[in-house]
Amino acid sequence: MLDAATGAGTLDALRRDLRLAEAAREGRRGALVGIEVETLDQLRLVCGSGAGEQVLKGLVEVAPFALRAQDRVYRSGRERLVLLLEGKGDAAVEAARAGLEVAVGRFLADRGFPPVHLTARPLDPAALAR
Repeated sequence: MLDAATGAGTLDALRRDLRLAEAAREGRRGALVGIEVETLDQLRLVCGSGAGEQVLKGLVEVAPFALRAQDRVYRSGRERLVLLLEGKGDAAVEAARAGLEVAVGRFLADRGFPPVHLTARPLDPAALAR
């Protein structure tokens, strides 16, 4: 269950993995985090309409190198990715956001794109599990 444009997991894959993760944790909690490219609209204006997809695809491509092996990436809507992070807390969320921002910045710079800024915010797993 992968998004054809980016290779990220779909929302259906996220819902499945949330159920599996909850069953496996036995009391441990993870974090569900929405990641958005704050400068995506400006990037589309400067680099063309396909730039947004290239940025999201780049995020998915670099995620395995910027995140821990147990963390997962999913696509949620047109402009947002969702991370399922093992572990919880502001430090884990900020480390994931910062690591992704640095990695995707390098990826994009190698392709002639300007820098991007990512925002991260906690999401309610119950809202996505439906």
